[in-house]
Amino acid sequence: MYMSYVLDFLEQEDEESFILTTDADVVFTPDSVEALLDLMTRDQSIGAVCARTHPMGDGPLVWYQVFEYAIGHWFQKAAEHVLGSVLCAPGCFSVFRCRALADVLPKYSRRVETPFDFLTKDMGEDRWLCTLMVQSGWRIEYCAAAENSTNCPSQFEEFYKQRRRWVASTLANLMLIVKEWRYVRMLNYGVPVIFLMYQGLLLFSTLIGPSTIILVVSVLGVRGFAVFCLYVSQQTQLRVAKVYTFLYAIVMTAVVVGTAVQIVTDIETGTTQSSAQSNGSTTTTIGPPSEHISIDIPVSVATLYFGGLVAIFLLASFLHPREAYCLVHGVWYLLCLPSGYLVLTIYSICNITDSSWGELWSIVGKYAGAK
Repeated sequence: MYMSYVLDFLEQEDEESFILTTDADVVFTPDSVEALLDLMTRDQSIGAVCARTHPMGDGPLVWYQVFEYAIGHWFQKAAEHVLGSVLCAPGCFSVFRCRALADVLPKYSRRVETPFDFLTKDMGEDRWLCTLMVQSGWRIEYCAAAENSTNCPSQFEEFYKQRRRWVASTLANLMLIVKEWRYVRMLNYGVPVIFLMYQGLLLFSTLIGPSTIILVVSVLGVRGFAVFCLYVSQQTQLRVAKVYTFLYAIVMTAVVVGTAVQIVTDIETGTTQSSAQSNGSTTTTIGPPSEHISIDIPVSVATLYFGGLVAIFLLASFLHPREAYCLVHGVWYLLCLPSGYLVLTIYSICNITDSSWGELWSIVGKYAGAK
């Protein structure tokens, strides 16, 4: 209704008319708005620009999101911006071109008719809006120079309910983009084939994420939680999810310790082999050779993978020196990987018909009913 009022009644559809969307709790500066508008005025094909969002709050769950938001913007938003187009300009702080909104408003305002429409539209309105804009030929960009801060969920229940919607909406809209890639490519020249290949790979990795975690954790435990989600209330589900998060964090701690021991062993083996070669000794293999890639590369695959992962994060932090502190909270993210990629996914699927927005909106609803 607000969009129709602005675009139809006020007739604000010219090239220099824009709408700034923001939440009530978002903190930003005029310089950030100016940075967003600067990108919009440079290129008339840009339909929206989003900014770098920093979560505010205290506690382990907030620290987890500090790292998650950082890598999400450093890698995901930046990659989409470079390869083609960002697929979601969050409603918390973004600038939209009025003419671009007018192009998609008729389809955006249609009622939900199918289950897939429910997932793409009702579970994430801002992502659905951006999907329509990309399909209509508009590009969406990411501006790291524009920053804002917003309160993120600090309670476990609120966080899970928020991500329940985000998981469903992200997957549904991503599947829609990949499914209609020929149509999107034909109408949007700013979306090259490599971008669509990247999104297809991202969708594939997201879909196999839970199965990858299952290879590490107990299958019986996963089945048990799925049964809980099908037969008990959401409040009970969330209590059980807390327990699973704690137990899987302990498992991940053991995995991290085991990986650290393997890395130390590889380093000692490499050092010993280097010393032996420099002294002319023929003893070149120490430790179990089956764990090493080869005699010339005396490290395990786990060490090589972990080292490459750390190198990527360190490189990203060097490119974002003011945000390098986010890496400190990577430990919380690592320990909660099973919860975020497995338990949360099961919870989202089992409650896929629930479109409520979490604890805050429940309180508002109760207050409104009491009044």
